[in-house]
Amino acid sequence: MIAAPLFQVIYTSRSRIGGDATTLRREVAEILEAARRDNARDGITGALLYNHAGFAQVLEGPLPAVTATFERIQRDSRHGDVVVLASGAIAARAFADWRMGLADPLAPETGSLDLGAASAEGIVALLASVVGQAAAWPA
Repeated sequence: MIAAPLFQVIYTSRSRIGGDATTLRREVAEILEAARRDNARDGITGALLYNHAGFAQVLEGPLPAVTATFERIQRDSRHGDVVVLASGAIAARAFADWRMGLADPLAPETGSLDLGAASAEGIVALLASVVGQAAAWPA
């Protein structure tokens, strides 16, 4: 059996989540719960970064699944000004072990990241270096 080609999307978006820190943690927890459930079903892996400015995310998997997931994200009222930094076929997954990893938004390297100036390569490298450190967030 031939495996379906892999596709990757790297994007940033402005956060439209309002409210206090408790609201923020709850909303991000809901995003992660839904992403992990849906991604396991759809064969998608990836990683998410959230900081004061918004989101940066890498989605990877079969093209139809990644496309459908990304379309849902664009319709999600918690995201605004979605910008695709890179998309295309990939030879291997960068986050094969993560149905949706989370980079700690309180870590210095993620909290200070200017999402408007970030590159696709920079986001992938940053997420790969910090995503495993955030297993307990949000608690």
